[in-house]
Amino acid sequence: MKKLFITKLLILLIFAMTSCVGSDSSTSDNDPDVKKLSVYGVAEQYVKQHLKSPSSAQFPETSEKLRHVVNTGNEVYLVDSWVDSQNSFGAMLRTKFHLKVTVVGDNANFSDFQLGEN
Repeated sequence: MKKLFITKLLILLIFAMTSCVGSDSSTSDNDPDVKKLSVYGVAEQYVKQHLKSPSSAQFPETSEKLRHVVNTGNEVYLVDSWVDSQNSFGAMLRTKFHLKVTVVGDNANFSDFQLGEN
């Protein structure tokens, strides 16, 4: 329940912040890059919940994030990306992840999650 509340709050915050970025909010709301970055933001939070050291997590830069998110239609997004984070010995490792994010209103549903070291 707590994770669901945090997810909802993150989505609302990300959409609120991104809609204020542009000078015309209707343009920002329809901008596919803004939606992709919002989806990536909630995906980051989901991935962090599965890391040994979430505070050490480092994700790609913005331009790379945009290339790692694919809108398959009907508010369904596939995220194939990576995260650098510390393992239980303190060594930084790059780990690839795959996640399907379905946006329904103000909620995000996660499925097909895969996290593996490469």
